[in-house]
Amino acid sequence: MSYSILMEAKAVRTMFIQATLDESNLTGVDLSRTTLRHANFYKADLTQINLNKSTLVKTTLDLARMVDTKLDQAILEDCSVYGVAAWYDGEPKRQKNLRITSPYDHDVLAGD
Repeated sequence: MSYSILMEAKAVRTMFIQATLDESNLTGVDLSRTTLRHANFYKADLTQINLNKSTLVKTTLDLARMVDTKLDQAILEDCSVYGVAAWYDGEPKRQKNLRITSPYDHDVLAGD
């Protein structure tokens, strides 16, 4: 689904495993209470997306735009967040082992 446009879609309580949504426009999509494992959102537009109470594990968010993204009570573990443009709403429940470096550099991890 690379380069997809899914604006304003609703996918509440959905599970995405190894989904490839790089460079997709997901503006305003409701993914609350969703599980994302090994998903790829490289360069995706996640503006105003709802990820409240979602779980993201080993998900790539490199160079994604996350402006006004809702992350209240979300769990982010072992995700890659290099170059993310983030201005999010809410307080994530947990942030653990977030890789903030380029995939070509040595890992630098951040989190709670």
